[in-house]
Amino acid sequence: MSVLVDNNISEATAYSILGDAAIKIGQSFSNSYPSCNISSCKFYLGVEGSIVGNVTASLFAHDGTYGSSSVATGVALATSSEISVSVLSATPSFIEFTFVETYAMVAYQKYVIVLEYDGSDQENYVFLGRNTAHGGNGCYYSDFWGWEYNNSDYLFYVYGNAAFPTISNISQISGISSITF
Repeated sequence: MSVLVDNNISEATAYSILGDAAIKIGQSFSNSYPSCNISSCKFYLGVEGSIVGNVTASLFAHDGTYGSSSVATGVALATSSEISVSVLSATPSFIEFTFVETYAMVAYQKYVIVLEYDGSDQENYVFLGRNTAHGGNGCYYSDFWGWEYNNSDYLFYVYGNAAFPTISNISQISGISSITF
């Protein structure tokens, strides 16, 4: 069953550039489900100028203090299929990335969802909507500095496929109106 794991859908108050110096931009979030495989994510994206190439999303482990110094760490745990930047427009909208690899996220664990595009310059780039309305925090990666955190939150959704437990070997239950997991 598809579930919303976490999101930040408040209005964008500013934008960040993906590419040029920051080739990866990420957002920390918390998995609120006991058993959930990442299935997709959405980011509020637009494009400025004339660019070509693809954007991908990846799930990473979390390092730092959630909400203030979160950064991605290690290798990608799961990666989405590529989205061509040709589908983006100057008017930003939520763009969905579907994961081709699944990863079983641990309950109540913190993660970082990361976008990557290496092809922008200062006049032609992908941009992401941001604000300061989420409990996590944003981060970015540059070849020069590595991972750095910031005080912004990117507009995003993370979805998963929740695996609810199966009940077997029950022949009859009397007097129960609902079962909650």
